[in-house]
This record gives sequence, C-alpha cells and structure tokens, in this order.
Amino acid sequence: MEKKLTYAKHGMKKPLGQLAKINGKRAVAYLDKGNEIKSYTTIDEINDLFCNGKNIPEYELDF
Repeated sequence: MEKKLTYAKHGMKKPLGQLAKINGKRAVAYLDKGNEIKSYTTIDEINDLFCNGKNIPEYELDF
C-alpha cells in the first residue's frame, strides 16, 4: 500500500495523517511504526465539526 500523507499546506510542513478509505469512507488515519491504524477520523466527521461546532477559533494569517 502506497503511503499518502496529507500535510498542512500553509506555514511549517507538518503531517496531518495518512489518507485512507476506511469502511468505504474517506478518512485521515494515524498509523504506528508498523503501519497499523491506531485511530482515524472520517472526512464527514471533520466537516460536521465545522458545521455543528461552536467556539471554533478564527484567525487572520499572512504566510
């Protein structure tokens, strides 16, 4: 399996997690050194945080 890490796009390049499909859903997964998935969050769950979340910090940046 090819590793497809997703990285922060602005500022310092930092990995956010491994892109994966888990149970048929797009996700960002966190793997251990043996490439075993330890945790994940689906893209739908991330989107829901922004739609339903309260008190999400807002920033103005110029990188």
